[in-house]
Order: sequence, then C-alpha cells, then structure tokens
Amino acid sequence: MENDFINTTLKTYLGKRKNIRVIQRYLRIKYHVHIEEAILRKRASQLNIRQDTKFA
Repeated sequence: MENDFINTTLKTYLGKRKNIRVIQRYLRIKYHVHIEEAILRKRASQLNIRQDTKFA
C-alpha cells in the first residue's frame, strides 16, 4: 500500500493512541476529505497498526 497522507496520518495518530473518530474528524477539517470510519479501520489493519485504543 502506498504511503499517502491518509496512511501517514493513521500511522502517526494511532501511534499516539488517538481514536479513529478523532483521526476521521482531523482529516475532514484539515484536508476536506470525507472518509468513513470503516475504511480507516480497514487501512489501519492493512498497515498492521494496533487499534486497541481506549475508545476504539
């Protein structure tokens, strides 16, 4: 999978233990990208990033 800004954002903020919904809101506000939570979860699983945050 390519190293685009969505994947980079996922790696960064999941590494900081942020919630998927927070990342979704960040992408919507900063980049004007409307992406569903399920798609972000799928991308994170393809990148082998753990999603066991407190609220996920």
